[in-house]
Amino acid sequence: MKPDLFVCCHGRQILKKELLALRCINLHPRLYKYKGADLIGRLLKDKIKKASVGVHWMTEEVDRGPIIAEEFLMVNGKNPTEIYNTLYPVYSKVLVRALNTIKAQSF
Repeated sequence: MKPDLFVCCHGRQILKKELLALRCINLHPRLYKYKGADLIGRLLKDKIKKASVGVHWMTEEVDRGPIIAEEFLMVNGKNPTEIYNTLYPVYSKVLVRALNTIKAQSF
């Protein structure tokens, strides 16, 4: 198979170089201040109310690839489930915007 793009949602592993060479993106909550796992846990611990959902290019380093699309919103949940329930409706919107950006840059 020769895919044009590999789309990952909440990817938690660093992909092998051979897969990264295929052009891989990752969709998940983002917080400009944090990288890596348990972003929502750290957001709650630090009492941060601004979060985002973003799509970025995957690289060999966790959450270091360039951001393609991102949407910020205020979150008021008191636990991870409440935070995710606020963020999930934004996922498709941000993914579509990222895919449109990638398509426009490919020509």
